[in-house]
Amino acid sequence: MWICHLHIHLPNLPEGVPLPYTFITMLVDHAHFLQDKFIADADVSLSGHVSYTDNNFMEVTAYVRQNGMMLAKGIFVIEARDAINNGPAPVNPLVPANKLEERLHQEAQKRHQERAKALYRLESQQPTKEEQQLMYELFTRTKGDDGPSPSDMTTLPPNSRWMSTWRRRTLMHPFPENRNESNTIFGGFIIRKAIEISYMTASLYSNQRCMIRFIADVTFAHSIPVHSYIKLKAYVVFTHENYIQLLTVVNAIDGNSFTELKCNVLHLTYSCSKAVPEILPRSYHEALWYLTGRRYFNRFRESVSHDMANGSPPKTDGAKKDKK
Repeated sequence: MWICHLHIHLPNLPEGVPLPYTFITMLVDHAHFLQDKFIADADVSLSGHVSYTDNNFMEVTAYVRQNGMMLAKGIFVIEARDAINNGPAPVNPLVPANKLEERLHQEAQKRHQERAKALYRLESQQPTKEEQQLMYELFTRTKGDDGPSPSDMTTLPPNSRWMSTWRRRTLMHPFPENRNESNTIFGGFIIRKAIEISYMTASLYSNQRCMIRFIADVTFAHSIPVHSYIKLKAYVVFTHENYIQLLTVVNAIDGNSFTELKCNVLHLTYSCSKAVPEILPRSYHEALWYLTGRRYFNRFRESVSHDMANGSPPKTDGAKKDKK
């Protein structure tokens, strides 16, 4: 949010008058971590820049470094609102100042175009021919040596587990200290609780201490009032060697009407020190979840080298010029 405040430039704003803006996180595009490389007794530096602007939206790229090594990177989509959160507020256009900034801006522009076409929502895409073949192979593997038969006797292959048995849920009640300036539950608090239940689910599944590697497409469909109950559900939806892919859903139960709303969805990738049992779907619905988990896991693998090798932020001087 501080980066957003720095980017907004109002030349007619009197000196000493607070910026008449408020900022809301609309989407966490993705966040990548090298958690095992963090050192407990070394300083951590935070940096970031605005990578794209569009009317009242900004894409912000943030970095976490330790001893000069980049250990985490996150991309956020922020909406600018007026001071009382009554409507959208315009943001200053972004003008790249050098080749590095131009490359980062082009990458951000491509992400924006894909988001506009709903291509980033991997769970909404229809299965491809390759994925349909994969679903059939999964189906036949769980039908035993005789293959599919009218008796529909499912058989669990060795070193594997049913997806339907590996889900964990909890219910919690937030307190006023967890609210933001809009008097709703702070998005960071929601994400932290979702990560906690996904971490516990992954650790129980693997019987190991897992480490978070990747978070993708954290949506904020509905704000959560303080008087609500929060229902968190974590599902193991895909595994590969020593990696576990989880789908975590956050719902809100209104404390007055007791109606339930779907508020947040997170896709998280965890790594373990040893190989984990394979997760297998038992129904068509679970097979679609399996494919979604596989897509997000492939997205994680594609982003590893790019985020950590080519994600250097632009120089501070260039960022300052963008505001003018």
